[in-house]
Amino acid sequence: MIRPLLAAERRSFVNGLTRDSGRRGLVAVAAVVLLAMASGTAWRLTGLLAAWQAAGVLAPRLWGVCLAAWTAAGALGTLALREEATGDRARLLFTLPLSPGERVRALLVSAAVRLGNFWLLSLGGLGSALILGLGVRGLSWIAVLLLAPGLVLALGLGPFADRLGRFYERAFQASLGASPGPRRRRFVRLFTRGLARRRTPAAALLTCELLSRGRHWVDWARLGLVAGLIAGFPRIRPALLAHGLPDALTLPGAVALLVFLILVDGSSSPIGAEGNRLALLLTAPLSPGELLRAKLAALLAPILLGAVAATLLVGALCGLEARELAAGTIAAALLATGLAALFAWGSAWDADLGLEIETGLRGLLQEQSPLTPVRALLVALGGLFLAAGLAALRSLPSALALAALVGLDALVLGISWRAGVSGLRRLAS
Repeated sequence: MIRPLLAAERRSFVNGLTRDSGRRGLVAVAAVVLLAMASGTAWRLTGLLAAWQAAGVLAPRLWGVCLAAWTAAGALGTLALREEATGDRARLLFTLPLSPGERVRALLVSAAVRLGNFWLLSLGGLGSALILGLGVRGLSWIAVLLLAPGLVLALGLGPFADRLGRFYERAFQASLGASPGPRRRRFVRLFTRGLARRRTPAAALLTCELLSRGRHWVDWARLGLVAGLIAGFPRIRPALLAHGLPDALTLPGAVALLVFLILVDGSSSPIGAEGNRLALLLTAPLSPGELLRAKLAALLAPILLGAVAATLLVGALCGLEARELAAGTIAAALLATGLAALFAWGSAWDADLGLEIETGLRGLLQEQSPLTPVRALLVALGGLFLAAGLAALRSLPSALALAALVGLDALVLGISWRAGVSGLRRLAS
């Protein structure tokens, strides 16, 4: 009786060491990738600073950079402030005997802490470029970059605190009596009615994905990228052709790049983003292979539909011949399939059954943002896959390029499949 228990404990200890060493390896690789990306960004910005300085437009361009940073900080701050102002913590604050000024100060400090990572990343990339490119003058521009948000925060914490606190109390009391209807979800259910008749894992995961995506306005805003591609590509096509870039490269390349951006921004970890909800899927009567195939189908179905539709529509607007349009559509579909498989199956190594997905902005960041080492590594690998596919389209004839994309997809699917299966088995061991 004791010997089997000791053997089981030994296996558990060895598996734990293997998992820890694997995670340390992934963290190390991802750290190298992030360091390389940060160094490349700083190098690029340093080159831009030198070019702006030589052209005599340094100050106006730097003011534009500061304005962009302030706009991004304001948008993120508004989202963080909105979540802090209406969440459970806000309700708890209203039960305490606090003055309006004290209540709004606690709210502003909590929202500012959430933006700390944003400013650290901004100062790490932009600040290092300013110091390397401008020397001591770069410190003054860093001070200017921090001036506007610091001033707003100082006014909110100081002389305007009581006035903002009274306004916040009235707005909070009004929000308690409001019950807006979930219009976006009702709209999404129009697309999920047909899936309700199909009792398959892929249909269930796709229905869940559409309904959960429909609750965030950010996901709806991403549709503007597709509209931008459809409206903008015919306008820039003459310039691309003038630079020797044919439609066989630029059209599927533009669609594939858009797919890559949407995956990085919103679906960088389809399995890892499940958090502790993944435990429910692992207890379902599904094998790891069935779960992986269902997850890929749920991710690939809307992406493939959108990529094919966008390629056909843009190609028709540009007046491409049927043969060119067919080749471009097939190339875009192959690139989208490889990217989706890489993120869907590779994200099994990002899964954490102890991670509890929260609501609001924090939950949105946990589910969609590429903020973990595994997700950063997947972004780097996705970029390499996209670069290899575009290189094949640029250097090979149409038929050979499509054959090369098929081979590249087969390689990515095989490696990602093995990684996904081993990642799910790691969770069950």
